[in-house]
Amino acid sequence: MRASPFATLVANGETGPVAIHLPTLLHSEMGQYGMLHAHAARANHEVPLSETGIPALFVYHGPHAYISPSWFPSKQLHGKVVPSWNYIVVHARGILRSHGDAEWLIKHLEQLTDSQERRRADPWLVSDAPKEYTDALVGHIVGLEFEIISIVGKWKLSQNSSTDDRGGVIKGLQDEGLHGAREIAASMQQQLDGGRKKPG
Repeated sequence: MRASPFATLVANGETGPVAIHLPTLLHSEMGQYGMLHAHAARANHEVPLSETGIPALFVYHGPHAYISPSWFPSKQLHGKVVPSWNYIVVHARGILRSHGDAEWLIKHLEQLTDSQERRRADPWLVSDAPKEYTDALVGHIVGLEFEIISIVGKWKLSQNSSTDDRGGVIKGLQDEGLHGAREIAASMQQQLDGGRKKPG
């Protein structure tokens, strides 16, 4: 959730399920399972941004990659392989509340910006922009506070395949090197190495 903070918020709107895509900030020290802070444009009416809490879902998409049957050594043995897709996601369910307080919003924007800028040699700060400019922008957004009540990680990393086939997929992903492929390969290797550890 910290590595891939751009998430999809899903909730019931006036005409049915709707989704918006938002950068988020996880506060794991708040509540039983943590708290998410985000913000959205006030003009965005797709999701009901009411003061009262509404049930909602945040979906975090981690790396993902297409899996070619040609990477499975078992293809040469029996041919019983088909294309697949490996992925890592997190589903966070909870209660969504809105914040219109300018002080809350500025603090959130500072924390969100710092979470992305801190790794830079010359990090940009919200205070670098003219105050009257940021104050005007804050008036056009609404803060979102999301209390997580359940959190589930889901992943498909060829874990039901043989060790040899998983090794073939890892090599294929590493050689291909497309977006997400190397990350999926690293996660598969970590899972494979964990399974090889001897107990005790």
